[in-house]
Amino acid sequence: WRHVDGAIEVSIPNDSRPAIPDFCKALRPILEPLVEPGSLEVMTGAMHHMVPVTDGDAFLSLAFRRYPGTTVEQFRQWWYSQHAPLCIPILGEEMLSYDQVHVDPEMTRKAAGALSVPFVDYDAYDNLTFHSQEGFLKACSDETGMALIAQDEEGRIDNTSRRHALMRRLA
Repeated sequence: WRHVDGAIEVSIPNDSRPAIPDFCKALRPILEPLVEPGSLEVMTGAMHHMVPVTDGDAFLSLAFRRYPGTTVEQFRQWWYSQHAPLCIPILGEEMLSYDQVHVDPEMTRKAAGALSVPFVDYDAYDNLTFHSQEGFLKACSDETGMALIAQDEEGRIDNTSRRHALMRRLA
């Protein structure tokens, strides 16, 4: 288990995808004084905006793998078509934005190599944005709703792989 101290999200147009390794090589010298060696992980993939993007000061960032025995297609179909529509009304108006990144392992491996960091195999990365930490706590205060979310994740998310943190937006 390792703590998550921060996240950097970079969004680029789909037609710029082949340039990701070059971008990562250029980013490495900027990150070196900011992060501990060996602590950096990278994920790349198609982003899906489940709730339109609105800025807030707090965001919950999660990365995880699919449950063993679940295909990539089964997992993505569930996450996009079942899990997101379940979560959005439960978390309510306090959740300003929600995006899913369907991780591309091949491009992630290339990006990790360009950053000179080990490849870490994830299937999913998402961000849920809130006005504040208090907004996050309010959104998660419906015990029945949170139990429904947890039940829906059972047998679909490999919780031994889950990395998450509630973070404050800097820029």
